[in-house]
Amino acid sequence: MDPDDVMTPTNEVVKELVQLKDPSSSRDLPLPPALTTAEQVHIKILGQAPAHPGAKGDLVTHSMAAHKCGYKFATKDPQPVTMPIVLSKAPPYKRLPSMEDSDSSSDEVDVTDGERVVKVVFEVRACAEEGEVRVTGNTASLGKWDIFSSVKLNRSTGQDKTWSVELEVPVERPIKYRYMITRPVVGNQESFAFVSWETFLGSRKYTAKKPRSSEDTHKESVEYGIIGDDKLTAHTDNGWLVSTSELHLQLGTLGSALSISDHPPDTRYLLTIHPFSIKQNKTVDCSPCKAKLLSRTEGDCVTFDLAGGGCPYDQRTNLVIFTTESVDFQDTGFTIDVFTIPCADTATSLPTPLPSADAKVGRASLLPRQYLGEDRGSIVLTVFSQDLLPVGTLSLSFLLIHPVRELPLLHSTKHTYSNYWRQHKRMLHIGHRGLGDSHHPQLKATETENTIASLKMAGNHGADYVEFDVHLTRDHVPVVYHNFLVATTLAREGFFSGELYAMEVKDLTLHQLQSLKLDHSSTLQKKLATLSVDGNNSSSASDYDSSSELWGAQRGTEHLPERKTFPTLKKLFRSLPKHIGFDIEVKYPLPEKNENGEVVKNYSCFDMNLCADTILKDVYRFARGRKIIFTCFNPDMCTVLRRKQHKYPVMFLTCALNPDYGVPLDVRGHSLNDATMHARAHNLLGIVPNSTPLLHEPQLVSKVKEKNLVLFTWGHQNNVLQNIETQQSTGVDALIYDSINHLLPGPQKNIFQLEKEEKQKGH
Repeated sequence: MDPDDVMTPTNEVVKELVQLKDPSSSRDLPLPPALTTAEQVHIKILGQAPAHPGAKGDLVTHSMAAHKCGYKFATKDPQPVTMPIVLSKAPPYKRLPSMEDSDSSSDEVDVTDGERVVKVVFEVRACAEEGEVRVTGNTASLGKWDIFSSVKLNRSTGQDKTWSVELEVPVERPIKYRYMITRPVVGNQESFAFVSWETFLGSRKYTAKKPRSSEDTHKESVEYGIIGDDKLTAHTDNGWLVSTSELHLQLGTLGSALSISDHPPDTRYLLTIHPFSIKQNKTVDCSPCKAKLLSRTEGDCVTFDLAGGGCPYDQRTNLVIFTTESVDFQDTGFTIDVFTIPCADTATSLPTPLPSADAKVGRASLLPRQYLGEDRGSIVLTVFSQDLLPVGTLSLSFLLIHPVRELPLLHSTKHTYSNYWRQHKRMLHIGHRGLGDSHHPQLKATETENTIASLKMAGNHGADYVEFDVHLTRDHVPVVYHNFLVATTLAREGFFSGELYAMEVKDLTLHQLQSLKLDHSSTLQKKLATLSVDGNNSSSASDYDSSSELWGAQRGTEHLPERKTFPTLKKLFRSLPKHIGFDIEVKYPLPEKNENGEVVKNYSCFDMNLCADTILKDVYRFARGRKIIFTCFNPDMCTVLRRKQHKYPVMFLTCALNPDYGVPLDVRGHSLNDATMHARAHNLLGIVPNSTPLLHEPQLVSKVKEKNLVLFTWGHQNNVLQNIETQQSTGVDALIYDSINHLLPGPQKNIFQLEKEEKQKGH
């Protein structure tokens, strides 16, 4: 085995937990015995939210002050409180013509002994509500960009939006810094939730002049998120998960969420959600819930602050995602109230006043043991009326995202590129699996796909990025390979002797993948199609389809180091020139349904958090300034990658509107509107659809770009030169295609090399 492939042993406890999970276990588990029988029935059936002093009924204001009050179980449903609803559109993406994004650490300032310092008051106007403002930067007094070493500012007396702190900085040395807003975690003073931060590509800058006296104090006063002459655009973004986990309760992602007796399909609802503790005398230690209303018709998202209100829901056209954060959800349950409301002109409008108790359909209750234990899943809850009668069901999927542990590099706020896209002089070219699909009978790639040789050759022919697929092996090593399945033989000699067996990549260790005789899964496609009939997962050598041409034109030379299959992600970082960008497709299953509505391609998988964390750790440790983009067909994995880190952009891959591919169970992959809706809801950089529908309807390009999203495309249609030129003219930002060594004339420099040379000439 290559020395570069040796990894630090993975935590054995994590391995055991992954191996011992029982997917067949019931999700409708009983309440813990700590509650009385009456209280169990109350939560299980009535499911009413605990009330705090001063609140009317169960529509409470979820403020930090309310969390600190004593809770008791409510027994009635009085009139709900009418409070203002805050609506905010998804933030626009910043497009920069050209800015320096060096990854150098040379800008850190260390104060030497005897060096003159001056006191500087850092002051910022920011609306932090129940949170607090912090500052971090490139000096020790500012925490050297580390979140957990950042300095908390003090709220100015009598001025709720003005925060300041006095710090010592060296004289006439360039100071760089950023402000951020955090929120304390209830019951855990050492942790905080990272709410938002300033995301200028180059950070703020300040140089202190020599003081006229020892008492002289400088002052730097700014507006949060505002820099330079642009007073209208706030350069801020949501923080990422550093101390808290985040729970997503998703309604409508797998189809209609509500099924209420005697209600027609066009019924419009108002949904409210309230957390409660299943233990008496314990405060709820999660953040206030927020709701994202995703419009499938508009392809956009609106966020609702649920302070005393709710979120409208029309399940014909909308999805709703409730989100909240906590250090530990172990004792936290949720009640979801369902009201009927009149039809409205827009999907985002709310009735005034909010509906009374007479309009309440019922309530569903979600207990912690129904959603803990796995990072994702689906649940069907019973909706009970106020008379304790079942009136329908509420179907939801959940996603539990944890912060990445043991990765200090992730705590740095020095750089971010996650929602920036530099405008280049031309469309970018991305080599699909390097030089292309080497198992396609018509392409005949000159190097085996997803090998170092193929990726490096694509870079030599001018590829700005190379696209490749990353899995986890059984021993949790990120490796590069496209298919979920491989075909292997138990024969000791002869590649095609004996029987071939289909195995998932995740079920083999790195050593096994790199040492066993493996065949591409296309040799088993015909046999796999009959598995459900005869139950046999083997195939004889005679089933091999020679048209798949196993290792492309280089068959017989796969023993050479750069032509070995299953290179590790770490090996790629060390082997490919730094100017070649990486388009890393994270391989994670996305179940599909066939024409009969049956679920297909439902491969087993690792825990989503484990998969994302393992890949992110390799990227952060070995990227060293390389341009990187994450993509994935699974929308939840895109959300996870975006919430766990801030540095690298994430884009949503989709084969929407292409009849050659299956229909995913998750509706977010059904259309371009669904894809843009998901990207907008979770601050993704953009989408990567198949190019076929865009070539048939070029106006779709402008519809995506109107959402201020970056647009890549993929697919075999991109292998035609005319289609490449057409998409460049319509404004597509980048194309992923095969045979880049044939479609681009001769070896040439890519865009990043050319831009670097131009910059050097300018100096």
